[in-house]
Amino acid sequence: MTIFPLKISFSAYSENYSSIMSELGFLNKFSKNAGPPSNGGEQAFFSSRLSATNKNSCSSCHNPKSAWSAISPLSFAFNHINQRSTPSLFHSKEVDYLFWDGRAASLEAQVMEVIENGNEMDSSRIMAAKYALEPARKVPNYCNVSSQLAHKIQKIPNSELSSSKYKNIYNSFSLPEKNEIDKSFACVAHEISIFIRKIPYPDNIWSNAVSTNDFSAIESNNMALSGAKLFVGKAGCSVCHYGLYLSDGQFHNIGIGDIKNQDISDPGRFQALKEMEENPYNILANRFYPEYVKKIKFNISEESWGAFRTPSLLQVRLKSAYMHNGKFRNLYEVVHYYNTLSGSVIPPHHYTGVLKPLKLTSLEEKQLVEFLNTL
Repeated sequence: MTIFPLKISFSAYSENYSSIMSELGFLNKFSKNAGPPSNGGEQAFFSSRLSATNKNSCSSCHNPKSAWSAISPLSFAFNHINQRSTPSLFHSKEVDYLFWDGRAASLEAQVMEVIENGNEMDSSRIMAAKYALEPARKVPNYCNVSSQLAHKIQKIPNSELSSSKYKNIYNSFSLPEKNEIDKSFACVAHEISIFIRKIPYPDNIWSNAVSTNDFSAIESNNMALSGAKLFVGKAGCSVCHYGLYLSDGQFHNIGIGDIKNQDISDPGRFQALKEMEENPYNILANRFYPEYVKKIKFNISEESWGAFRTPSLLQVRLKSAYMHNGKFRNLYEVVHYYNTLSGSVIPPHHYTGVLKPLKLTSLEEKQLVEFLNTL
């Protein structure tokens, strides 16, 4: 099974806690507060007024009480169950590419796509421009279209501004008017992105220990401490899950097949790489906020088939589903999969990589889960 080359080697750590922290990549003091977020972006994130039906908001799928992911196992919107689970937003400011497959080259591009995705917000750029004009909205005035255009779009019923209906209306506007709408759309997305980038780091016994140099909470949890040693040692989890957000931000195929274990039908990163350069939301983000947009042109290899981004493990205990397709419903199932690779799928164009059965004991599996529960 192809995963990726080993990037680091595990040094022999002592019982000293700072050594374990070093292996985990917890090398710096934790910033518990990332600063004041955008008021307009926060309001928009939690507001259903951005959706054409007034039913969904960003927080419908990214709930702060569920590690900024969905409460349901798979993301659900407008009577449609998506085929991928909702990733956490915790390390969105740290990664270059968003969504499980990394097709968005900036947070701005991701937010715009979600707004216009019929299976998510089911809204439109006109709806976003209309939202920005509402007196109660806190988005900056520079997000607003001109008063003449505002008069036009405020007359359009919201029911005509869903993702499936708005295009004919949008195409009826002049080119300068379209540019105004696009700018307002991107501006609202940028405000939401500012809010997401400033989601504060969550408290846990590890971040508190680094910040205060008080390891008493760790000392009192022998199971979690043993799990941490496994995480950076025998289990090798920290090859991909390291740093403050416990993610390398890269894309790997770890053999997670479809729900019935028959195949890997979701191309993941492979398809994203093919489409990134022509992705209209990457293009739009690059037009108005180029400083946030990462590289969008790549050489494509079959090795990227079925590869998905390494998720953050912060508050992983709060998630309702695990893996890109929500295949596992609890952390015991996740750890047992890595331990045994039972049900893993190896695409024919992949070579055998470094992921091997861990051969952990039952107790070690429990210790690893206990560590994950403390994050």
